[in-house]
Amino acid sequence: MRRLSPYGRNTARRPRRFRLLSVQEDDQSYKQWVFRDPSLAPENFPETTSLQRSMKKFVLAGGKVGSGHGILLKK
Repeated sequence: MRRLSPYGRNTARRPRRFRLLSVQEDDQSYKQWVFRDPSLAPENFPETTSLQRSMKKFVLAGGKVGSGHGILLKK
C-alpha cells in the first residue's frame, strides 16, 4: 500500500502500526475490496478513485498486490 499511496495519507502510514505475520502474494481478493468486482481483468479496472488509478497502473506494469495478515501494535 505504501507504494500506491502518496506520502502523508493515512493508508500510507497505517502499515507501520501493524506487525505482518503472513503474506499471500498471489491473492486476488483486492479486486473485490478496491474495484468491487473480483472477475475484472486489470485492463478493465475502473479509475474512479486515486487508489484505483494507482493500483491499476501498478498491476498493469507487472506489480502484484496480494494480501497480508497481521496484528495491530499498541501505541
